[in-house]
Amino acid sequence: MSATNFLEAAVGDALFLGQPFPAVTQWTVCLYSQTPNEANTSGNEIIGNGYAPVVHSPGGGRWIKDAAQSAAGETVYRNGVAVQFPLATADWPLNVLGFGLKNQNGDLCFATALSAYKPIKSGEQAVFLAGELEVKIG
Repeated sequence: MSATNFLEAAVGDALFLGQPFPAVTQWTVCLYSQTPNEANTSGNEIIGNGYAPVVHSPGGGRWIKDAAQSAAGETVYRNGVAVQFPLATADWPLNVLGFGLKNQNGDLCFATALSAYKPIKSGEQAVFLAGELEVKIG
């Protein structure tokens, strides 16, 4: 998962310019038919047919940290409980290819492609079971 330019600048500003780091009080999981780039100048969030982003905020066991770093030296965080999107009221027009995390202000902070695309048909739900969403930092 890639940190966006917005998040990278916020970390750098806090570390080197002494500016306060903006606390995240809410994460919203969004699905994309084209995964956004780090500048968030591309990417297409799914729209219509019952799609709605899902709030999956920090704390409360909703996110967990892996006990050890990954083989690549990254710190890994995962969803601790399922992230379940609303039922599709009709076939989603495009396949789900990626997901992103937005903060409470709607700023995209992380985005990544899924390991496999997923079509969502009428009456189905996009669901990430506990542990399936990975955020790697490092």
